[in-house]
Amino acid sequence: MRLAYVAQPADMWPVHVHANTTSCNPHQTTTISSTQPDPSMPVTRGGRRVARHPRRITHVLSFRHNALMVFQGLDSCPLPPLYNFIIYFTHPDVNPDNVQPYELFKAIREGSLLENFCHFRLELFFLHVPNAEDSDEACIAHYREEKRSRGEYTRQVETLGLSSTMDSENGAGSLPGSVPSYIEDPDTEYYHGLIYIYRGPDWTIDKQFVRRISFDPIPQNVYSSLDHGADEPDILPAIAIFPLTIRHLENHNVKSIGEDMYFKSFLATNNVTNEPWEEAIRLGWSTWWKKPVLDTKRWICARDVMFSWSRCSSIANLSRLWGP
Repeated sequence: MRLAYVAQPADMWPVHVHANTTSCNPHQTTTISSTQPDPSMPVTRGGRRVARHPRRITHVLSFRHNALMVFQGLDSCPLPPLYNFIIYFTHPDVNPDNVQPYELFKAIREGSLLENFCHFRLELFFLHVPNAEDSDEACIAHYREEKRSRGEYTRQVETLGLSSTMDSENGAGSLPGSVPSYIEDPDTEYYHGLIYIYRGPDWTIDKQFVRRISFDPIPQNVYSSLDHGADEPDILPAIAIFPLTIRHLENHNVKSIGEDMYFKSFLATNNVTNEPWEEAIRLGWSTWWKKPVLDTKRWICARDVMFSWSRCSSIANLSRLWGP
């Protein structure tokens, strides 16, 4: 399925970029610089090339029939990051027209370590559940079906590793896949599945917490073999619920959703997903692709990218998480 936008390839995309400030307003953007000048830059009277700085903005894309994708990227190439989190809005009064995605994304990031730049995409779904008590199970079921339909982001990494160019003639655009597992530290995190649910009618004025729902736990025998804290149960429940705030609040004993997302994604984005995302932008991709075109000269290989995960966890730890 092709995303609902058309974009031109990026002019520049340095592997390592740094910006002092960012903006969630698409009309107030931040420039980033590259150490390599673009050969197509205009030349001044003195013979020097003037750099065209790509702007970093917040993109909001619609997909499916009532979902939004929100992320930061270059204005000239709105390719979504591979890593993602999903927020469900279950109140019947909330929809894509009034959820204010730019403001929501900004509120989540402000005051957290995501404030300078965010290397994942948010997906906002609007799943109206008549009985609020049923919303957790309904959203989990929707998430599992969405993941089954789209697959995992490893498919996009594999396609990138096998192809030098992709276009409408030799491949089909697709939505980026889901996160294989949200476990970053196998010794302290026990659930592969993760979603966030907001039940209120207006997040801008409501005082309700976001519900972080963790599900699909590791096998009980694996959990029993780990050293637990005094406040952790002996039997791992099927679902764990944790309250979070949307905005970062000083001197508040409840963690914000931005803080939670930052620590949940830090290792995977830095060791697994950022590099292929930046490489795809460098190739001029404006969408992710399904059909790979074999090219043995490509330096990036999906196997090597995924193996880099071993830098944050041993292979033994990764294999044991899925059980026998």
